[in-house]
Amino acid sequence: MGKLFLILFFLVLLNVSFSATITGEVFEWYNFEKLDEVIVEINTSPIQRDISTEGVYSFEAPLGEYAIHAEYYEKGDLIYTDDQNVIITNEGNFVINLIMFPVL
Repeated sequence: MGKLFLILFFLVLLNVSFSATITGEVFEWYNFEKLDEVIVEINTSPIQRDISTEGVYSFEAPLGEYAIHAEYYEKGDLIYTDDQNVIITNEGNFVINLIMFPVL
C-alpha cells in the first residue's frame, strides 16, 4: 500500500508545471512617462501578446529562456521599440520594465 501511495505521489509531482509571472511598466525614452497601447509580446509557445494598459503589461511563462518584444505605433507608423531577454530559472514574480527607444 505504501509503494502505491509513493508512486501516485510522484506521478502527481511530474504533472506539476513550474511557471513565473513577468510584469513590467513601459516608459518613453526621453521623459520616462508611461506609454499606453504598447504591443508587448513574449515568445512562449504559443506566443503571448498584451496591449499595455496604463503603461503596464503581464505574462505567465514556464521555466525557460524568452525574448520580450515591444512596439509602439502612432497613426500606423512604428515609433518606438524595445527588446529584452529573460531567463526564468525558478518560480516567482519578475519585473522587467521596458524603455521604448525611437526606431532608427
